[in-house]
Amino acid sequence: MRKYGKRLLAGILAFTLAVGSAGCAKEETQVKKDLKSQIAQSAESLDTFYESQEKSVLLDESTLPAGDGTSDWTAVALTFSGKADSKVQAAYLNRLQKYVEKAYERGGGLSKVKATEYHRIALTMLALDGNPEKVKNASGKVIDLVADGTWNFTKGDPGIQGANGLCYALLMLDAGDYNNPKQPELRKKFITELLEYQKESGGFCIDNSLDPEVDITAMAVQALAPYYKEDKCKKEKLDAQKMKESIDAAVKWLAAQESDDAEFLYDNIASSESISQVILALCALERDPGKDETFTKKESTLLDALAKFRKEDGIYMHEKADEEGSAMATYQAMIALEAVQKLRTEKKWIFDFK
Repeated sequence: MRKYGKRLLAGILAFTLAVGSAGCAKEETQVKKDLKSQIAQSAESLDTFYESQEKSVLLDESTLPAGDGTSDWTAVALTFSGKADSKVQAAYLNRLQKYVEKAYERGGGLSKVKATEYHRIALTMLALDGNPEKVKNASGKVIDLVADGTWNFTKGDPGIQGANGLCYALLMLDAGDYNNPKQPELRKKFITELLEYQKESGGFCIDNSLDPEVDITAMAVQALAPYYKEDKCKKEKLDAQKMKESIDAAVKWLAAQESDDAEFLYDNIASSESISQVILALCALERDPGKDETFTKKESTLLDALAKFRKEDGIYMHEKADEEGSAMATYQAMIALEAVQKLRTEKKWIFDFK
C-alpha cells in the first residue's frame, strides 16, 4: 500500500490532584470520540468521492471493480469504519470471488509475477468475513489464495517481487495464522529473506540496489512486528535478540527521517501516505502513535501531522499543496486511524483476524 495547550500549573495543582483520574478518563474518552468521528466522516466522504449512483460505491462494479487495488483497499477501509454494512460487504465479497474465478479460468491464477495480488485479495476477503483458502470456481474446484500466494507461488518465492512481496506474504500469513505443514519453517524463510533488504542504517529498501525508503521500512516493521516477542521467535526458531535489534534499528531509522513537523518525505515532499504507514508500523508494535514520545516533535504527534493533510470533508491529500483530495491517501489514512482505534479499544493489530 503506497501511496500519510499547555496546562496552567500554578493555582490549579491541588484541583488537578483532586480530580486526577477522572480528568484523565474524560480526556481519553474525548480522544477516542474525536478519532471515531474523524473515521466516520472520512468514510462518508470516501463513499461518495467516486460519484457513484449506488447506495454504496462498493456495490458499483463499473466504478470500483473488485480485484483492483484501489477498490479492494477502499472496501477494507469502509468495512473497518463500519460504513459498509453486512449486505454491502457480502455483495463486494461476491464480486471479488467472481473476479478470482475468472482470473484463474483465464490464466490459471491471479499473477505470475505479483504475489501481492494474492496477498491483497486474501486480506480483503478476511476483512469482509470471507475465506481466502476456499474460493470455489464454476466447476466446484477450491482455490486457495493463501497457498498460491506463498508456498505455491513461483516455487514458493514471493520475494521475486522484492521486499514488498515478502512484507505482504508475512502480513497475510499472520493475519489468519496460516501454515503449511509440509514447510514448517516457511515464515522463518520469508523473514530471513526480508532482513536481507535491511541496510546497515536500519532502513529497508524494496530492492538492494536502491536506498532505504520510509514506506517500505514502515511496511517491513508491520510484517516483522509479531516477532518482536520472544514467544513468537521461539515458535519459529528465530533468534529473538537479533529480531529485536533489527526492528529497533528500523524504528530508530524511521525516527531519524521524521521532520521537525512530525512529517515524512517521499521524493523530497511531505507525504500523507508515508505518515500513514509509520502510524501502522507503530500500531503493529502496540505503540500508540498519538502518544509515542519518540515520534513526537514540538508537541506534534504523527496523528497531528496526518491531520494537516485532511480536508474539511474528511478526504486526505497526497501533499499539503494539492488542491484535490485523493482516494488512495484517504483509504490509507483511514486504515491508519482505524488501526489506532483498534489498538486503543481492543489492544489488537488491525490485520489480526485470528
